[in-house]
Amino acid sequence: MVAVAIIALFLATLAVLLAGIVSAIRQLSFVLRARRVQGRVTSEWHYRMYGRSLRHYRVEFNLSTGQRAELRSSVARSSSRPQVGQVVPVLIMERAGQGPKAKIDTWIELWFFAAVLLFIGAIGTLAVAFSGGSAFASSSKILPSNQSLNRTHNGMPPTGLISFWPCGVLPSRAG
Repeated sequence: MVAVAIIALFLATLAVLLAGIVSAIRQLSFVLRARRVQGRVTSEWHYRMYGRSLRHYRVEFNLSTGQRAELRSSVARSSSRPQVGQVVPVLIMERAGQGPKAKIDTWIELWFFAAVLLFIGAIGTLAVAFSGGSAFASSSKILPSNQSLNRTHNGMPPTGLISFWPCGVLPSRAG
């Protein structure tokens, strides 16, 4: 039963790790194919969710055709908050037959989600692999337990006082 739980936990953390890898590859593909333009913050949207104050920004920028476009950033928190009217770098990828894909060029917006998935997946996978590996090794037939170290097999109590005096004699206390 423990083995099934360890395998399920390992597969779940491995799925999170793979999601992080896929997310990082997609972001890297976007960053390499996108072009950089300047956009202007037109508005800031404040709201509260789960007791936290969050914000999104609307940014206007020009497409290669000269048409103005607007994006709503997914940056909910940032240490360097842009002000309304401030110019910010925008990465844009114009796709034929589809609308443009654009993001504000900040580390948090581009890489934070992938970094969190990679961190949780890597730490979880390593933790489950090490703890599960030791659990499998101790319960497997490949690595049998050392019977000379088994206390109950050698007639010793499983826990408690171990006496090295013959016949269970304890030394007397001088008093």
